[in-house]
Amino acid sequence: MKDGYLYGNILLKLYLRSLKNDGCLMLNERIPYNAEMLATITGHQVGTVKQALTVFKDLGLIEVLDNGAIYMLDIQNFIGNGSSDGDSKRANRRGITDKCPTNVRQMSTRDRDIDRVRERDRDKDRNKDRDKDKDKDTENIISFLNSTTGSKYKASTDKTRRLIAARIAEGFTVDDFKTVISKKAKEWQGTDMAQYLRPETLFGTKFEGYLNQPERNNRRSPLSRAERERQEGIDAVNRLIAEYEEEERQNEQVGHNESHSTFATGI
Repeated sequence: MKDGYLYGNILLKLYLRSLKNDGCLMLNERIPYNAEMLATITGHQVGTVKQALTVFKDLGLIEVLDNGAIYMLDIQNFIGNGSSDGDSKRANRRGITDKCPTNVRQMSTRDRDIDRVRERDRDKDRNKDRDKDKDKDTENIISFLNSTTGSKYKASTDKTRRLIAARIAEGFTVDDFKTVISKKAKEWQGTDMAQYLRPETLFGTKFEGYLNQPERNNRRSPLSRAERERQEGIDAVNRLIAEYEEEERQNEQVGHNESHSTFATGI
């Protein structure tokens, strides 16, 4: 072909230059040769080198990797390496990654597709595990609410799940939910507020406020002995007053009846 002698000269120089990297044309472990650099080391014009590379690629003499590195195919045929390793490389032209430095290895399109599929599968598995953990947390929280308040809420309700997920997304833990439930149950049970011991109230936008409010103790502390005696004395006085008032009321009733009877007899 036209300029074939030039291409042959360039090809031989490229083979020689690639020997130190087992057929891969690399300036160092990170930088591949480009056409301008090859023109410098071969002593040919840049345009001639570019045309030669196109011809070599069309003839199956080289392969340009994704990072721009050039691999000289069938290099083992020209250096007399008949080892099993060389035979294996010649038999499997897709084994390019074994010939180039580790940090510039390129995967085939098929390998990349397989890796993407595997990564998607791993993402799905991780998402499933996270969903299972969320379900366990929701069931744990609702079970604690039901046992504390005597209610029968379901962990499968969409609104309840969304409320719990929103609070967990804000950084709150299962123990925080239990703390809120315990505090509000002590405060509201036995009052008109007991009806609000429900997920939409407890786990809503006021959740953080409920969590951080001081613990309230509605139970009265035991009375001292002196206070008990004083209270017993007051109760005794109240009973005597009640008895006296009852006796007065009865006496007034008897007097009224007698007066009425005398008046009737006079008539």
